[in-house]
Amino acid sequence: MEKRYDLKEKTLHGTLSMPLGYYLCHVPQDFAVLPVHWHEEIEITRIREGAVTYYIQSEQYFLKEQDLLILLPFTLHGIEQREGKTMCSDSFVFNLNMLGGTYPDSCAVTYFYPLLEERGKAPVIVRKEESRYETLNKLFEQILSCYTKKGFGYELKLKACLFDFMGELLTPEMLSKEKKQNMQVLEKIKQGIGYIQENYREDISVKELAGICQFSEYHFMRLFRKYTNMTCIDYINTYRLSSALEELENTDHSITEIAICNGFNTISYFNRLFRQKYGMTPREYRNNLDIQEKVL
Repeated sequence: MEKRYDLKEKTLHGTLSMPLGYYLCHVPQDFAVLPVHWHEEIEITRIREGAVTYYIQSEQYFLKEQDLLILLPFTLHGIEQREGKTMCSDSFVFNLNMLGGTYPDSCAVTYFYPLLEERGKAPVIVRKEESRYETLNKLFEQILSCYTKKGFGYELKLKACLFDFMGELLTPEMLSKEKKQNMQVLEKIKQGIGYIQENYREDISVKELAGICQFSEYHFMRLFRKYTNMTCIDYINTYRLSSALEELENTDHSITEIAICNGFNTISYFNRLFRQKYGMTPREYRNNLDIQEKVL
């Protein structure tokens, strides 16, 4: 099976010595809905084929073949594919530490610190008709080639390509201050998302989450839907289903164990939500995996 996005915000992209992860993603093969999440790394994506809808910082963005998408650190983002549509993309997710982002030289202080300190930035989308597209796309090709071939000294070349990409990408506007009020709301919503991701195996109420975010229940539900494009309950269930799917693929735990362990109180409720999301029951999904393994 293709490598899938890990939705947990604490995921290590790449390794400690090479904090860069590469993801070849297929929609809807890997997922039809990628719940809104965030991470401390920069994400650079190019749509290889097809089209997809991203939800980023409460706004909707439609990306098509060859578009480049750059998500700055701490950006809330997710995917919801329209029925019948497909998409394939290449993505790199890397920590600015890889480029000396925490060492206080002029590059870090002038260009990287503002990206890490300002957490309400809009995404950067570069389309083919834009003047800088050709340069950025060529650099993306070099990054992809360098990473996949992994020849001698590729780590040095990869860093050089990433520095070149950032140098062409960054503008004064991207490093300017955002509205403080919007940033405060975003931080509170992220707190709620983080709490869900830490406690999704337990019972979680809207009242509990609203209290954590210091909103009334009504205000919290309205803002959560605005920034994630789904209700709070839908997000919790989607996150639980993603975790359950991973266990179905990688463990021999019983379906009942998986359901209970991932916060579903009854197996019937788990089966119903799983079928709605993936078009089959958990047992049918696991049987299909067994068949695929035998074929391979």
